[in-house]
Amino acid sequence: MPRPGEFESVPGYFVDYAALAAQDPTLKITTQPGLGLLDERFTTYVDALNARNPTGTTSYKADAKLIPKGVVQAADLARFWAAGIAEAGIPHLSTLYTSPLTRYLETTRLVFSNIFAAAAAASYTPAGAKAASASISSPPFRPIVKELLREHITDHTYYRHYVIKDGFKGEDAAFDNIFATNACRFLSLTIHSYAIAAILEAVGSPVFKLPKGSSMVVLVKATRLEG
Repeated sequence: MPRPGEFESVPGYFVDYAALAAQDPTLKITTQPGLGLLDERFTTYVDALNARNPTGTTSYKADAKLIPKGVVQAADLARFWAAGIAEAGIPHLSTLYTSPLTRYLETTRLVFSNIFAAAAAASYTPAGAKAASASISSPPFRPIVKELLREHITDHTYYRHYVIKDGFKGEDAAFDNIFATNACRFLSLTIHSYAIAAILEAVGSPVFKLPKGSSMVVLVKATRLEG
């Protein structure tokens, strides 16, 4: 079993989501242009941060279906991510994690499947052809379903949605497992806003609200506990 870890957010690379949310009467923040990325050299920074840790103790990384409005929101996010990767310097995601609930699975497919397919087509070299020197292999669209990201139905009749299970902490097995088994730098979690808030709290980040059909990003520093 991997040793449990400590997780913390690393500020300074993206806009201050919490400060922006505080300026809105609803205390919510929508998806920011370019995900709020402050510097297009972000990928280089992440590589440099990980390179400082050669020892590997620290790394930086039957339910309701999607309603029609959710389908539209997912399509909007798909266009946003495609444009961001192509034009705004947003790194291409290497791994997708999702809750096993149906609407999260559908959202992940609608948002990312075409993006991964386009990346795979761009990196494909026909047999016998000379590969371009700048060609980069793209991972297949194969989301990973994490049971520990699953949420349960509440008695809140307005939402009829889900909340994160009690006990989600910075040392939770879900985070430990993701960081211990995945060396990819850029990951996506398709989960409910309550789960996002729980994760922000777990990594020591200011907590803010996110409306449905939105994306945000956080750089997480993970330190493995020895002993």
